[in-house]
Amino acid sequence: MHPYNALSIFGQSGSGKTLLGNLIQCQGLGGRSFFHLDLGAQLRTARQKPEVMTFLDDSDQQVIARVLNENRLFADDEFPVAEKIFRHYLDSVVGDGSWVVLNGLPRNFYQAAAVESLVTVKLVVLLECSSADAGIRIASNIRHERDGRTDSQPDAVAARLEIFQRQTMPLLQRYRQTDARIIEFAVLPETTPEEIWKVLNNIRLD
Repeated sequence: MHPYNALSIFGQSGSGKTLLGNLIQCQGLGGRSFFHLDLGAQLRTARQKPEVMTFLDDSDQQVIARVLNENRLFADDEFPVAEKIFRHYLDSVVGDGSWVVLNGLPRNFYQAAAVESLVTVKLVVLLECSSADAGIRIASNIRHERDGRTDSQPDAVAARLEIFQRQTMPLLQRYRQTDARIIEFAVLPETTPEEIWKVLNNIRLD
């Protein structure tokens, strides 16, 4: 049994993963504390402010730069860099007995196996959003969660959607074969994280 339980948020770009993860960290769920690991945000911080991630060496930073510049997933032989970030987050941020919200991790079967060596995924939240609605949400950026990001152009979003459908969505079948509970939400342009949080807050986490 791992010391940490995890809630993993699945959804294509624009579905609201970051906003929901931030809200869950702020409000908790069912009286429990949660810490939101947004891997994309961690990678952008590593590139923009390397001085705050001194546990990453030059070779790690080179891998991160390639992944971000090429708008792709970590290759299997690069994934130890992401795992290093994840381990550091668990060791330095997450308190005993707290849950972790996983956003951007895992993205494929190889990553899932690595993640599950560190945490137990108990709950999977699937944010189902059409490409058209996701595009509207990204363009509106109502809560400014995409400010400062360089990966919101249509071609970059389309590339991530193809990766999500081909590599990430099949993971749901993996979790259906475990004790993890999968909860699906239809996300429209006007859907707010507060609406989803209210439903999740009434779910038993035991």
